[in-house]
Amino acid sequence: MGQPKKTKTILLLASTGFIIRNLVLGKFADEIVKHCRLVVAVPDPEDEKLKGILEEKGIEAIHFPFEEIQRNGILREYRLMHNYFYRLKQGHKTSKSLELQTKLWENPGSWKKQLFDKSMIYTGALISRVGLFSKVEKQYLSRYSKNKITSQWVEILKDLDPSYVISTMLSHSGRYRSSSDMAPVLAAHHLAIPCGTLIQSWDNISSKVAILPDWLDTYWTWSKTMSKDLHHFYPGIKKDRVKVIGSPQFDFHLEKDLLETRDVFCKQQGLDPLKKFILIGSGTEKWMPDEPIKLLNLSRRIHNEMPEIQILIRLHPKDHGGRWLRYGKEYQALNVIFQYTSPSKHMDVGGFIPPKDFYKNQVNTIYHSELVLNSSSTITVDAAILDKPIICFGYDLDEDKKFPEGRSFAYTQSNHYQLLVNTGGIEVVKSEQECMDAIKQNMANPGMRAAERKEIVRAVTEVPDGKAGIRLCEDIINML
Repeated sequence: MGQPKKTKTILLLASTGFIIRNLVLGKFADEIVKHCRLVVAVPDPEDEKLKGILEEKGIEAIHFPFEEIQRNGILREYRLMHNYFYRLKQGHKTSKSLELQTKLWENPGSWKKQLFDKSMIYTGALISRVGLFSKVEKQYLSRYSKNKITSQWVEILKDLDPSYVISTMLSHSGRYRSSSDMAPVLAAHHLAIPCGTLIQSWDNISSKVAILPDWLDTYWTWSKTMSKDLHHFYPGIKKDRVKVIGSPQFDFHLEKDLLETRDVFCKQQGLDPLKKFILIGSGTEKWMPDEPIKLLNLSRRIHNEMPEIQILIRLHPKDHGGRWLRYGKEYQALNVIFQYTSPSKHMDVGGFIPPKDFYKNQVNTIYHSELVLNSSSTITVDAAILDKPIICFGYDLDEDKKFPEGRSFAYTQSNHYQLLVNTGGIEVVKSEQECMDAIKQNMANPGMRAAERKEIVRAVTEVPDGKAGIRLCEDIINML
């Protein structure tokens, strides 16, 4: 691989702790600093923990300015350009994943808001049908390129003079604010600076309302399946600009150096190494509000029917654990172990756990478990990579007006997760009794569905060989 001069500068956009963990502190940054000056834009460059690590790695940090989320009622919605476009894009981009995300994160609001939303969505669908939506997007980008935050980024890039800008959150846009990466990407385009985007997560293409401009130099995906979805939802992107590199998120999963002996790991967690344990991965409160009670009920069943089996509940990285404290004594009586994975500072504002620490904990937990239960989350893929049986909750404790088919089951029917269910590598259970039966069956025959689990891995991230971050680096160096 040809090496450019060390003076070339790469700017990596890292507005969340997720990106800081997987790219800034992962294998990509370790490799790119061998060839170029690496500057990362982060929410808090003065964070003492992050600052110390970056100095050791020879990485420079700058502040990541972005527009604030604004929620000031229906009058504000009429004035914010992004709110109009967001609804228009919903009408253009129809998918089950997006429909579920909308139900989950948004409240219907007043009749005026509902009328506004429905009229915009209908208009977006109409514009899409007559083939004019690309013009609407260009108009949106043209107006966005003239706002204050984009102008601020133009000045930052003029001063920094990067040879390449790497976007990481462009595929993740919110209801009240465009992607945090939109302004720097437009600024780079204005200054004719090459720019590429890495798809942030495996569900983003189908579940997020986001613009991926068709003039970017490169679009890095996790798999051929993701590339296919990208072309489906964004047909204007040229195929020769899409490159499959895998996912840096899975770069540490198969590293043997991270594995601990069962005795050491279990004693660290408070588990008996001589007894088997099952792993339950949780979601967030917004996502799964009934989890604490549902998992408590399930834990009681397991404790009564399979008293020799231990239970470990691994909390979501965005769950600090407060909602579980109400049931602390009941869980303690069942000897359920909780594993906390959230950084002290929320990931959305730059909080992180270094990748080797985070993945050492995650990989050993899955590796030493007998099977993994969860609610349509990414731990499904983590478990498939490590070839562990996977059971997905498809039942709830209470009815939900937003999800008449059932909240948990609805999540299994989203575009991105249903793809994994269709491989046959996951068992979706629709009741507590079905769950108990599945646990017993999979523990008796852990090799069941092994071939199908490989299909899950292939669909999401091709081959998790630990080199996705390095491939990203190589592609950028070759372009330079």
